[in-house]
Amino acid sequence: MMTVPIRIRKPRVHKDIVEALAQRVITGHWAVGTTIPKEAELCTEFGVSRTVIREASRVLVSKGMLVSKPRAGTSVTPRTQWSILDPDIAAWLAANGDSHGITTSLVEARRTIEPAAARLAALRATPADLARIHEAWQRMAKHDHTERAAFIEADIDFHTALLVASHNIIFIQLAGVVRSAMSSLFDTTETVGSNPPEALALHLAVVEAVRMRQPEDAVRAMSQILDMAERDLRHAGMDSFL
Repeated sequence: MMTVPIRIRKPRVHKDIVEALAQRVITGHWAVGTTIPKEAELCTEFGVSRTVIREASRVLVSKGMLVSKPRAGTSVTPRTQWSILDPDIAAWLAANGDSHGITTSLVEARRTIEPAAARLAALRATPADLARIHEAWQRMAKHDHTERAAFIEADIDFHTALLVASHNIIFIQLAGVVRSAMSSLFDTTETVGSNPPEALALHLAVVEAVRMRQPEDAVRAMSQILDMAERDLRHAGMDSFL
């Protein structure tokens, strides 16, 4: 009888160490061009094995935040070399007080991507796509004044479903970035928006525009949603980043 190998999940410590090293890069604790401490030193500091440190470093190398060269060690790269579209990096940057202007870039990216995705969704969405978008809107409506976390999750699911409904492979790949952007920006504003009823009405307008195959109406409603998001950031004191 063949024995099926048991898949052992990596402990959370790996994720924690990756984030800890990333924070040192993002905050400038390790300046661009400098060589990071040796594995043995990091092992002692964090109380983990060389394997954990080595794997965490490899993750950041794969994301372009670090570069490793034989006999030269591992050093910090300029931000221009980072995989900014990586959802992890987008979240880490946004969670660090936007010291690198990530909010501006995220808002600009959403203004470019999401109206275009709404237009394509109005032209291409399948009944299953529309059902997912509408279901997310229904959850938003259910939790708009009751459960902040549930409302936010539904809102993010709505925008993700819309990107998928565009049937544009690039937009679908960017869904993770949009999710990270929205999550981080909600954390920044600490509210579900300045006017939930208006937000719900505009999201419903997108649903109806997609359902009725009205691309220009979908673009208009999505642009208004993003206008609201930008206003909320300004109300939250984020003017210097916009």
